[in-house]
Amino acid sequence: MHQSLRLSDAARSKIPLQSRRSAIAAANPSACLEERAIFMQNITRIPWTIDILVPFLPVLYAILDPIRIPSISNALEGPGDAVQDSHVGLEIFCVSNSLRGILTLVRAKRVPFGASSDIWKNVWPWLQFTEMYHEHLTADLIADRYVQQVLFIATLGTNPEAERTMAKDIVDICIFLGRAWAQLLQADDRDNKAAHTALISLPGCVQSWTEHPDWTRSAADGLIVGAGGSAANLASLALLHLNRFLPNKYSPLDQEHVSLALGGLVSFIQSTNHEARAPFGLGFADVLLEMGLVTSLTNLSRAVFDGSLPADVSILTYYEYLLAFLRPCPRHQRVVEALRAGFLPTVLQAGIALPGCRALLFDNLSSVTTLHSSLSQIRVSLSQIKDINKKARLIKKSSPPFYKSWQGFMAVLEDRFQVLDAYNAERLTVPICCHNHECGGTFHKQDIKVCSGCTIAYYCSKACQQTDWLAGHRQFCTHLSWRSRVDCHPEHSPMTARDNSFLHTLLYWEFRSRQKEIALGYLRFMQNQPDKTPYMLFDFRHGACQIQIDDIEELDSALTPVAVEAVVERGDRILFNVTRGSEYHDIIPRFFPPFVAGREFLAGLRTIAAGMPSGAGEEQLEQYCPAVLMLMEGALQSDFRDDMEQRRLVR
Repeated sequence: MHQSLRLSDAARSKIPLQSRRSAIAAANPSACLEERAIFMQNITRIPWTIDILVPFLPVLYAILDPIRIPSISNALEGPGDAVQDSHVGLEIFCVSNSLRGILTLVRAKRVPFGASSDIWKNVWPWLQFTEMYHEHLTADLIADRYVQQVLFIATLGTNPEAERTMAKDIVDICIFLGRAWAQLLQADDRDNKAAHTALISLPGCVQSWTEHPDWTRSAADGLIVGAGGSAANLASLALLHLNRFLPNKYSPLDQEHVSLALGGLVSFIQSTNHEARAPFGLGFADVLLEMGLVTSLTNLSRAVFDGSLPADVSILTYYEYLLAFLRPCPRHQRVVEALRAGFLPTVLQAGIALPGCRALLFDNLSSVTTLHSSLSQIRVSLSQIKDINKKARLIKKSSPPFYKSWQGFMAVLEDRFQVLDAYNAERLTVPICCHNHECGGTFHKQDIKVCSGCTIAYYCSKACQQTDWLAGHRQFCTHLSWRSRVDCHPEHSPMTARDNSFLHTLLYWEFRSRQKEIALGYLRFMQNQPDKTPYMLFDFRHGACQIQIDDIEELDSALTPVAVEAVVERGDRILFNVTRGSEYHDIIPRFFPPFVAGREFLAGLRTIAAGMPSGAGEEQLEQYCPAVLMLMEGALQSDFRDDMEQRRLVR
């Protein structure tokens, strides 16, 4: 036992004279219940302040000897109302007030250095006792028992000496903290400053234990049990906490304390998503996302930039954390969710405040403009930004590099909106090729269906699908299947039929409007690598579509050898088109005309290349473009070609 917890002669002399005799009697290990009760009645008659309580620390510590817990528990679990018994009632009275006094001293950090470990050994069993028999405690302790006990655990946890002792009870501590978190949030006591302080400190306290060397899966399960029994219960507590303290006119806290309340919570959420040491398993972050984490973080970011929170560096990192969740495409649903919560207006502010985020901002947004759902939401979000042109002019003055990026993004949107309008109005008729290479027919989209596994291949009939499946699509489909990809989280569904159809239309439009550029790309490729097989890459990662012609053998590792073999060797057709962008890093094959062409197409390219003079420059290559364009045009059926020419957009 630490010296400060012993009732030495020096300690006795500090106790007020009127209470000294009863205090000495109560602290005696052989003291009877009546002596403890007399002391407690005397001390409760005077107003409690920190200075008054400090001299009584050894007495309060002695009264809280855990040796008496079994006898009190047995009495409470016996027949009848044990509290009405004078003996049990006095015990509860002494324990309740001793706990209240010693918790107050610990919270005020008036416990001598080195005594914290001993205090924990005596107090923690009683905290567990009060949790089990709280209905028998005094009204004062019932009212704020979680508040005092959370602050007691949080305060002692910052003491390295006490923390080592507390670690032995880490599972029980986590169960208690989870239960306390749920109760404090449900209480919604907006006028209780102590309750706010406990809630502010609780997530940081939980996070500190998740990073402790003694943290185990049992401790994680304990926190989940305390929160309600499931990971969803714990996730809902975290999000309820975040939404409770988001700045608004009804917020019970000032800016400084809101920052503290949210900072600890966001740090806790970050720790749960750290793959190297995920304290609740990797799936817990998915539960948080499914329950609306992106929306909550977007609202937090809006509060930062609206001036509701102090715009210091630590707060601005919340925005970078939000971007980290939006970054792993193909989770475009996250971007759509953020846009609905008001993400786009923050881009104008974040681009100035966070220069390091600029590229990431536009990469996130540009990569999802290939999808109908996200592009439509971007249009809605743009219409909700007040004085957007005025804000753009202010950006031009304050940050020309960011203004240039914004203008480039707006130019991309202008082009995409044209395609979106034409798609919505059904002014574009896009041919779709049956993926069964033995068929190779071209159809309207209403006459052909997409494979539900990969959402890439199209078939005109069940027979064609079965034929192609046996021919090798089963290996190809498994690789491309959204559900089988390791980077796909369960809260995100496969690309919708509308998104897939719109991307199909966008690709076709890019091809039709840039045929000369593509023809020159084919000529350059055949000039340098006449014996190789080219493929066409449509790269949407950085806004405007970049078209690249390269050797099919050099395809990214995202396209497996099985898929490459299926592309090159099956039947008499060759893949000439892949996309990159909406799936972030993956290269995804797309099969529609004229991108899937026969070997005659490749033979024609080689014939044209053979007739070109060695070392031909750009002007000479352009002379051969008409021949390549005619070859490309031959891949389209005449009815689709004529229809497309009549419906082409004016760019």
